[in-house]
Amino acid sequence: MADQRASALQRHRQWGLPQPWPARVEAFLAGDPLPTQPRVPPHTEVVPVNLLAARDDNGRWSLSGSCDVEPAVCGTHEHDLVAIAIFVAAGDPATLRAALLAYGYETAQLDDDLSRRLLAWTLVHAFGNVAAVLHPLPAPHAVTSPALSDSGFVITASDGAD
Repeated sequence: MADQRASALQRHRQWGLPQPWPARVEAFLAGDPLPTQPRVPPHTEVVPVNLLAARDDNGRWSLSGSCDVEPAVCGTHEHDLVAIAIFVAAGDPATLRAALLAYGYETAQLDDDLSRRLLAWTLVHAFGNVAAVLHPLPAPHAVTSPALSDSGFVITASDGAD
């Protein structure tokens, strides 16, 4: 994780992160320490193509597993949330909120701090191409890291369906 964090700015420049975002990457990561515990084997690519679903006896679909061929890594469970936020929720706060609640988060944990951590995890993720992420997500309302985290990782608004 330290290596990924150290090379984050270089990766994002190579991926074509538009100005003025690159200048904000290092400052954002320096000010937002990521948790290092507990260490678990995260999947890191929880995306629709890697998810398996099955029908139960009542004909309802449910998640039954995941599959993928990736190198094993060790990190925190929040590392998995990057792909869920980007590729499953795709900027939709209600979908991200529902996924996080189903994952086991409590409503009180769905706050601005988690939104910022999700952005930080995206910035350090080996495949967290923020330049590509900016395309499908809602445009940030300002050129600030908090605005970017609000754009793709906002989870504080409730639709009342907790």
